[in-house]
Amino acid sequence: MSRTAEPLLQALALLQKLEPGAPASVQTNLDAFSPGSAELVLAYALVEILGRDGLDLRTREC
Repeated sequence: MSRTAEPLLQALALLQKLEPGAPASVQTNLDAFSPGSAELVLAYALVEILGRDGLDLRTREC
């Protein structure tokens, strides 16, 4: 398992809350662009930025 697998799973769970059904297509499209890019982009953007403490789901979507 890669070192970003856990953050990727967290990112996909958050994305599912924000946009039901989106995780599979987003991950597929990012990996089609460049293998492994879903881990890099989603783990950073959704876990490190949108997943930080103090943001509710409504604020995350803005």
